[in-house]
Amino acid sequence: MSDDYKQPLTHVIVGQKIWASVIIAPGDVHPAQSKNKMSTASKAIFDGKAPVKKQLIVLAITESKTHFICVYTSTFGSSSKLDPKKVVDSRNWLPIHPAVGVYEALAQPQGGDGLAGWICLSQTILVSIADESVQPLQVFYPEDSVAKIKGKVGL
Repeated sequence: MSDDYKQPLTHVIVGQKIWASVIIAPGDVHPAQSKNKMSTASKAIFDGKAPVKKQLIVLAITESKTHFICVYTSTFGSSSKLDPKKVVDSRNWLPIHPAVGVYEALAQPQGGDGLAGWICLSQTILVSIADESVQPLQVFYPEDSVAKIKGKVGL
């Protein structure tokens, strides 16, 4: 891999969705009754030590321009309603239309897939701009949606 390829991702913008390998703090979802029923990603999240590849929404870029400040998204199998057996607190999840939850759902982003989705509000995640696992997606949330998310997470 050439050094040119390792340049920081300066073309990612606030409101854009990215893939990145991150460590998700456990505590927002209940573990399955059996580890055999858990996905590999779920096992990594509950372990809390291994990175898992997740879709994130970039809410801001640090003043030093070295990190993205993000929230992660989940689909819960494209479920339009949260299953109380799976989530610890429904107030920690912001729905993306057509999902319905405690809060008013955000509209689908430009380039979105039209499926129900959920944004975790209980944690923000710092991702290095130089992180080679980052893959920008052509999915963009408008400024008002980003502002709503930032308000919910306290940014």
